Amino acid sequence: MFSAKDSSAVWNSKRAIFDIKQSELPECAYVLPSRPCDWAIRHPDTNRVLLRLPVTYKVPAVYGDSASPHALGMEKIDGVTLSENDQPNLRGIAAKLFNIEPDKITDDHLVAFRFSLKKLAFDHWAYCYAQTGFFNADMHDGNVMVAVENGRLVIYFIDLGNAQKVSRNTVKATYTILGAMEKLRDESDEEKRSQYADEVVKCLHKLGDYESDKAKWDELKQEVLQLMPYRVGGDLEPKIIELFNRAYK
Repeated sequence: MFSAKDSSAVWNSKRAIFDIKQSELPECAYVLPSRPCDWAIRHPDTNRVLLRLPVTYKVPAVYGDSASPHALGMEKIDGVTLSENDQPNLRGIAAKLFNIEPDKITDDHLVAFRFSLKKLAFDHWAYCYAQTGFFNADMHDGNVMVAVENGRLVIYFIDLGNAQKVSRNTVKATYTILGAMEKLRDESDEEKRSQYADEVVKCLHKLGDYESDKAKWDELKQEVLQLMPYRVGGDLEPKIIELFNRAYK
């Protein structure tokens, strides 16, 4: 597990970065997310960048004497979560960060502040998975905290009880499956649809612990095609969940 005191080394160490290139993935794969380096504050009408603030990303320290298979004791962070219930408490964070009086920050400002920080945090979470394999399966507003330390914005990822690190090949398979499933939605040509379904099944084979003589790959391919018919609407996420439920019975 990573600690806050060495989190900079974790995110910056070349040994921790997979350095996956888009060229390594099939044409159908999702575009890998880039690393958000700072926080760009933009004009709401023109989208012009008004200010760029440096951001540090950390995880709280986890010590061996406070961790077990049943419980995880983590360093207490002096910050505020991005949960909607904590939004009023963000006023103090914003005031400290921008060096202004708290009463000058309106409720509308707070809403914009929270959603902007949320996007920044989730963008970095996606980057961390794509290039380090570090994945928190319980990622939501309440598990992200923000603080101001030495005048600098710090975003903490907390509650790592459901976190794990996956392999480089697993990350590549993830982005290939996501992209191929999306492509199936927009493709009517049967030959290309078959190719996209083959990519999905190939990745599922890599991700799963199958016994080759028991896996029904042809049936699974047909289920992929049925899940994503041409021009099917709706969000992709439920389709992906259904796909994994069918693949990993």
